[in-house]
Amino acid sequence: MSKIYDQHSQAFRYVEAYAVLKDGELVARITFKFARSGLQTQCYVHWIGIQMVKGRANGGGYDKSSAAAAHAANKMPLGLDAKTGTECDPNHDYNPFLRALRKDDGYSWDRCLRDAGFNVVQAV
Repeated sequence: MSKIYDQHSQAFRYVEAYAVLKDGELVARITFKFARSGLQTQCYVHWIGIQMVKGRANGGGYDKSSAAAAHAANKMPLGLDAKTGTECDPNHDYNPFLRALRKDDGYSWDRCLRDAGFNVVQAV
């Protein structure tokens, strides 16, 4: 394997990044950073148009990615139109996104988003 591929693998060993699409359009980015020890997971959630938030989960023996995503989503504002920051229709895409990501109910965070009508694509 060439050196550049080794460097890339080393740089992104503990990172995963996802694009969240609705009707083919990018609506959010979700990124995970895993501790080398495996005991902490950080999640950054950025719905386009709203300030990014960060959540984390510690320990072992459970789906820390979904717990960290739910922790981050619980820091996001409720009932906002993502583009204007104003109150909006409860069926707006942002609200189903929040409801799905906040679940942490035994299903993975990405399955919850897919079940809510979003497409989740791993980028890194």
